[in-house]
Amino acid sequence: MKRLLVFVAIMAALLAKAAEPVNVLTLGVKNDASADVSDVINAATEKSALYFPAGRYLVAKPLYLKNPIFGSGYDRGGKPDDHHTWLISAIQNEDASVGVLNFSGRREMEVRDLAILCHSQECGIRVVPCQSTMTWIEKVGVFNVKGYGIFVEGRGSRPIFLDNLTIFGSRDYPIPGVGICLKGVCDNRISNTEIMGCRIGLELWDSYNYGSNLHLWTGCMSGHDNGTWWRGTRSIVLGNHAVFNAVNVYPDTSYYALEARTDDCNFILQNIFYWEDTSMRESPATDGAFFHCDKPAPGALVISGGEIDVCGWMQQVATHQQKIRDVIIRSGWEISVENLEKLSAGDQLPDYVMHYDAEGFCHVGDIVMAAPTGCVEAEISTDEGARWRLQVTKKADAAPSVVITAQNMLCDAHEIKTCELKTGVLAIYVSNDGTPRNFHFMTRAMGPRFRPIDYGLLRDGNNRPRGYEVKKGF
Repeated sequence: MKRLLVFVAIMAALLAKAAEPVNVLTLGVKNDASADVSDVINAATEKSALYFPAGRYLVAKPLYLKNPIFGSGYDRGGKPDDHHTWLISAIQNEDASVGVLNFSGRREMEVRDLAILCHSQECGIRVVPCQSTMTWIEKVGVFNVKGYGIFVEGRGSRPIFLDNLTIFGSRDYPIPGVGICLKGVCDNRISNTEIMGCRIGLELWDSYNYGSNLHLWTGCMSGHDNGTWWRGTRSIVLGNHAVFNAVNVYPDTSYYALEARTDDCNFILQNIFYWEDTSMRESPATDGAFFHCDKPAPGALVISGGEIDVCGWMQQVATHQQKIRDVIIRSGWEISVENLEKLSAGDQLPDYVMHYDAEGFCHVGDIVMAAPTGCVEAEISTDEGARWRLQVTKKADAAPSVVITAQNMLCDAHEIKTCELKTGVLAIYVSNDGTPRNFHFMTRAMGPRFRPIDYGLLRDGNNRPRGYEVKKGF
């Protein structure tokens, strides 16, 4: 029995030793970028997992991995140093058909704790064909991306897990310039990932994928733009039945933040944040959109919670027939017919509350009359139960017809007034005696481009409702 236990212990020790990654420095490679390591690594990966200590490794030929590789960490700053593991590409390739790291996905694979500096159009990591075997790419940086940071194509469910990644584009205008592209592989996880300065942040085709904690900025890394680059920028692209289900997503400054290339794609997003910064201010293209699809199916975009900031440079927010709830629109645009597309998201019926504690006529609603004809029906009420029915209709070449009907005797304590502004807006005011009270605006029906502005969600730069105003009289 003792002999058997000793034999088992010896075998376990041998297996554990065989499973340990081989330190590549013991193979004779240099970690000062003075000599190409490609031939040695391609031979060694056939037999063992490989460990790359901190330093710089020159890669002049594509590496074809057969076993996992590990480094000693990566620096998000993107400049090679001797304190982290850097694979520095010298590959000359102009069509993204190879990667610095290449593998087929036919066996379990891990790539961890290292950084890749691309040189030409090569991918940082290329997985083709990808199959159902699990692959972990974790704590990896890919920099100077002109082709693809990570490109995966194949089939199967849950083959790819991407976590704690940083991907940076180059400082010129490369095409395709994609951070992560997944084609045909389903149920993958993308988490805790930052993609900066690529033309397209995330591109998903023929697949259903999940995401969390993503920051995707495609503004020009050079601080200026030539128009052509800016028109091609996208934070997230879906195509051919793709579905992306994600939480805590930050698409940041793109000509199209979200784009469905085909009408059979779906975004399902919770807690989204979109910010339009000034990195594209030199571009002549100012007609971008938060969401774009040539013929979007109703509900192609489903968003629950978040914030969209359009500071006044280019972005159209309106996403007709889409299901968008509880998304704050923060904007400095004037409330007017011309700016309706920049001040509303989705087609939900706006219901909101305005709180006042001042004496005078309190501004409780704006109806933007952007269509030649249209109608709105709404209900305005106070906390104590005063209630009015509001009906606004407009026929072609006619002034709007406004009918306000008191619903009970409590309305006698207030006056209600409307005022048509030159900007194509009908403003609504209700008198208040100075008592702190809430005014509830509930939309019952509205026509296309003839709608109330949702002051519960439309905010200014100080997070205040845009419509807050008190008049002393008319």
